[in-house]
Amino acid sequence: MFDTLSKGGLVYKKVDDYYYEFSNVFPTEQVGYDLEDTLNGLYEAEEWDSEIERKFINCADRDFKFFTKLPSRFKIKTPLGTYNPDFAVIKHDESEGSFIIETKGSTKESELRGREKWQIAYARKHFELLNIKYKKKTDCNEI
Repeated sequence: MFDTLSKGGLVYKKVDDYYYEFSNVFPTEQVGYDLEDTLNGLYEAEEWDSEIERKFINCADRDFKFFTKLPSRFKIKTPLGTYNPDFAVIKHDESEGSFIIETKGSTKESELRGREKWQIAYARKHFELLNIKYKKKTDCNEI
């Protein structure tokens, strides 16, 4: 059984057997060169790939109940190949639910590469089908 979502010419189908097991996506510990200490992260230190992500981690650690950088093996399928969003967060006010966040240096669509624009559009539809809020932000204070 599956649900479909069709908006703006995109059609997504939810398939029951497509899921990730926590143990298959998240390693038991976070190791790497670019780690930032956290209190509210999944790990004692969260990995970051850019200065924007490092700043997001510091803000998220202060402002959210829980967050984590999504590991590179967490991918969603799009017509342009797989896509790996940046973060998952839960705000202190749980009535707002959870969010998937894509951090970018600019809020202007015109500054995104063509492929990025499409992958973000596909990701937005993907998470909408799952009833998970997806946002593209430059600053965690905007969430």
